[in-house]
Amino acid sequence: MVAGLFLAAPSAPPPPPTARPEPGHLSHTWIGWDGSRWDLTGDRVPSGVLLGQGIRGLGAGPGQHLTSTSPALAGARWRGAQETPREPFWPLSVYQGDRGQAWLDYDAAFWRTMDRRRPGTWVATQPNGTSRYLRMRFTDDGDHPVALPGDVWGRQAYGISFLAEQPFWEGEPVVVAPLGNPLQRNFFGGGDQSLPGYGPPFFIGSGASLSRARISNPGDQPAWPVWVVVGPVTSAVVGLDGRAVQVPLQVLPGRALVIDSAPDAQWALEGDVVLDETGAPQLDETGRVVVRNLGTPGHEGDRTRELGSRVEWAPVPARAENVPLQTSIVGTGAVQPSLVPLHDRAW
Repeated sequence: MVAGLFLAAPSAPPPPPTARPEPGHLSHTWIGWDGSRWDLTGDRVPSGVLLGQGIRGLGAGPGQHLTSTSPALAGARWRGAQETPREPFWPLSVYQGDRGQAWLDYDAAFWRTMDRRRPGTWVATQPNGTSRYLRMRFTDDGDHPVALPGDVWGRQAYGISFLAEQPFWEGEPVVVAPLGNPLQRNFFGGGDQSLPGYGPPFFIGSGASLSRARISNPGDQPAWPVWVVVGPVTSAVVGLDGRAVQVPLQVLPGRALVIDSAPDAQWALEGDVVLDETGAPQLDETGRVVVRNLGTPGHEGDRTRELGSRVEWAPVPARAENVPLQTSIVGTGAVQPSLVPLHDRAW
């Protein structure tokens, strides 16, 4: 009797999900550097990208304690703490209803969004619609071993590592309505205040006066405000908590000065105000004045060196509500403060 050797064909991996996740789940989206959006929680059927178990990066970010030691003291003395870059990890599958070239094209399109030089954004959306955002760069795929080519089965599992230099999850922007002096004539100059109508011109009422300006920070970390000074303005002061930035600059009608107080920015850049069909400054979906053709640091449009002798940058404290702003302008324009809350976790 002659013994025979039989090789069984490998079994196909399990099919991709055929139903959307149950309501109430935290959903995840990847926005590539190219603007493409990829659902990561199984909402795209029969083709998609699906996160698996073992995700890292949703919880409290990494950090380290700063200590000093002395021969005269036992242990160490705590000097503070420092947040370190976050290193998210995705166990992830790319699947396609069709095999062969269709899968190869789909997988290649996803991997084009992975670029160490150009970061993308991980979006975590809660059931109530609130989203938080983590900007991060692709690091590596762990030298991905291919047991069975994805084009054979229409599916391939990866382990992807990232780097988030800024380790906090960003929340929805907190935006204050454009602020002006209660007695000034209008927001954008010109026009008769006694005339009826809704604009233009757009008149600032006392409810949006500089003296009543407040801002809140729901985040877990201090947040640095951004100020948009909309012309016509001949000078301004922006700040909070007894610390202010003098702006002895003329901002012409149709122009705006964007002052970013973040430690990695601390600049004043000028750009063009976008107007809506009524001639009033256009607001984006968050309520911020839209500014285009913004200058770049160290080049044309950078007016940082023209700021006054008093330049004291200040953040809005963590979990602070209704923090008074110390803001004033000279002119018939307006100033708009906003901030982006920083959270330790994705929810």
